[in-house]
Amino acid sequence: MSVVTTATASRRRGWAALLKSFLLEARPIVLVLFVMRFMVGALESTGAMSVSRLSLGALAWTFVTAGIYLTNASSDVEADVINRKNRPLANGQLTTREVNAAALVSFGVSVTCAASLGAGSLAIVSLMAILGTYYSVGWPRPGKAHYATAAATITVGIFLPYVAGSLANSGSISSPSLWTGIVFAIWAAIAGMSKDFADVEGDRSTGRRTLPVSLGLRSSAFATGGLAGVFAILLLAIGNRVVPTDGTVVLVAGVCAFAAACAVIGARGRQTQAVGLPYRIFVLTQITANTAIAVVAIGSY
Repeated sequence: MSVVTTATASRRRGWAALLKSFLLEARPIVLVLFVMRFMVGALESTGAMSVSRLSLGALAWTFVTAGIYLTNASSDVEADVINRKNRPLANGQLTTREVNAAALVSFGVSVTCAASLGAGSLAIVSLMAILGTYYSVGWPRPGKAHYATAAATITVGIFLPYVAGSLANSGSISSPSLWTGIVFAIWAAIAGMSKDFADVEGDRSTGRRTLPVSLGLRSSAFATGGLAGVFAILLLAIGNRVVPTDGTVVLVAGVCAFAAACAVIGARGRQTQAVGLPYRIFVLTQITANTAIAVVAIGSY
């Protein structure tokens, strides 16, 4: 652990390199995803687009997400070292003190931007910050310590930016934004736990009761893939009633690919090199499906 807590490399580097390390630790793809969710919620709202309000909202969600992921990185550093994660904090490019300070600054910026949008936006962004902090360092134990509380926290966290986008743009929560948020929140509840498939060793050593730690990798992969299959069937039955057809098609394709990847892991366990594939499919599906929904929404203006 000394390599993490006493690292001096980042102090010898310039501000540009330091900011790059913070950005990498905050996971750029995740920052993009949360802003996409916010923008989809705004595009599905009933109001005319306000560039200034949407820009402030996008900044709020960029920084609250960065604060959450920086906090999580600081709390996860021991497991990341064990799991050999090539991230700035785990490999000594940043110190925990620096990451914690950057997280506080990020939360401050996010709350300031949200406050300028009104009480509703401030409440949602503040709730997101609280949920994210609870996930990483909650008391009496963090939300991530058990797969049930982790799944619940992630589900709400995925839902919030959709309604926040609608509220920021129009002052109310539209039905399309609400239903899109619900659909993607359910998808996250099912597939989000696949992130832990590749981290069993580190999670077990730090006492986390993730799904693969609790059930075993193969059983958790089969269970997650099976739930994804049921979700795909539901989407085929009713998906286009609550989400634009283009988004539903992309989502169903991604859910089916996810289920297939889980089936491979369930059959082969740690023998396969594809333990990280389901989560990558989950992320890619979110990007493509949200993009498809945004394109449909833009076309309606």
